[in-house]
Amino acid sequence: MGIAGLGALIGISAARIFHQTDLMLWLLVGNTGIVAFVSANRRFVEKEPALASLAGLAFIVTCFVEWLWCNDILASWNHVTGILLNSDRAAMEARAHMGLIIFRHVAIFLLYAAIPYLAGTKRLWPWMVAAVAAPIHFAFVYAYLESPAQLLPHGFFWLAPLAFAIPAAFGVWYLVKKEDVELASGDSRLATQGAAVLALVSFVFPVQFQREWITLGWAIEGLLLLLLFRWIPNRRLRAVALIVLTGAFVRLALNPAVLEYHQRTHVPIWNWYLYAYGIAAICFFLSARWFGEPKEKFYERDASLYLYSLTGVCLFLLMNIEIADYFSIGPTLTFSFSGNFARDMTYTIAWSLFAFGLLVLGIVKSIRAPRLVAIGLLLIAFAKLFLHDLDSLEQLYRIVAFIAVAIIAIIASFLYQRFLLPRAKA
Repeated sequence: MGIAGLGALIGISAARIFHQTDLMLWLLVGNTGIVAFVSANRRFVEKEPALASLAGLAFIVTCFVEWLWCNDILASWNHVTGILLNSDRAAMEARAHMGLIIFRHVAIFLLYAAIPYLAGTKRLWPWMVAAVAAPIHFAFVYAYLESPAQLLPHGFFWLAPLAFAIPAAFGVWYLVKKEDVELASGDSRLATQGAAVLALVSFVFPVQFQREWITLGWAIEGLLLLLLFRWIPNRRLRAVALIVLTGAFVRLALNPAVLEYHQRTHVPIWNWYLYAYGIAAICFFLSARWFGEPKEKFYERDASLYLYSLTGVCLFLLMNIEIADYFSIGPTLTFSFSGNFARDMTYTIAWSLFAFGLLVLGIVKSIRAPRLVAIGLLLIAFAKLFLHDLDSLEQLYRIVAFIAVAIIAIIASFLYQRFLLPRAKA
């Protein structure tokens, strides 16, 4: 019956009539039947791959249908928001309806969170399904909480991720106390539940900011996973941490639309750019510093240098974004390198100082890569100054610019010769 119910739901959702509330109940019934079937056959070891595939497929299909459901509900709510706000009773009924939808999302999540205890605590795949279900269903519920329905005051949003972390935290306690699993064993079941707890905890602070909470959550989660590796030495935690940190970097550095998601706050320096890029850079830096041992695989050997590189790129982007924001006019961020003398010179000086800092770092840490990047960035800054900026300068300012460039070049050359050339000769 569960499989039939879920199959019927798939067909109904494909017909785009999944917006009816009763379909969510059918989704819950279908998943309950599948979980009951898996639990009834848990003693048959030879059927374990089939049972795992069945439960995993049901979970994937459920998440897809819930995603469609969530988008449809939010679109409908935004369409009638103006009408509902004019009627307190209608707004109250709509909030009650939204609360029922959230309850059903939570019920489906709790169903999958219970799979390890129903399908067998010795198996790994039930714990993995339960761990993945937590952040996904939190995202669904948070979308409703963030809507104009105002089911929960914004100051209490941090309670939502903590509530979803409770089943995973109970899983950690159960494995340690009831199954006698040692933390130092690096047990994969323990690692999945610990990772799920950290994934939800990492969303506590970002959800309060409301801007780039997903990106910040990923960055914080990556750092916490590397710290968790110190207690649960499962090397998959570090691999997942690198993937999550890379995802956070891609969203910030390789996604131009990230600057269009939110309007400018018209507050220079102390704005959402600073905390989004700044916190991410701090997470990248601490992750590189605390990556730990052993470093046997190829990605482990290069992980620290890779994360330090992400830190440098993130800080460089933050510096340029803050400059652009300071000189921008209007609701959107504007990048321009001509028509404003103060802005052009600010870019040039900032690039030179950033390159100088990289050069000093490369010399102090005896790392070749930062030195090469610093030299390249200095050349770019000098080329910009001579080929672009000097054309808009008066005679006196040109002299000052030449003196500033000469000072930076002399100091950089002195440091390079003083600390690097003797070692090269040796």
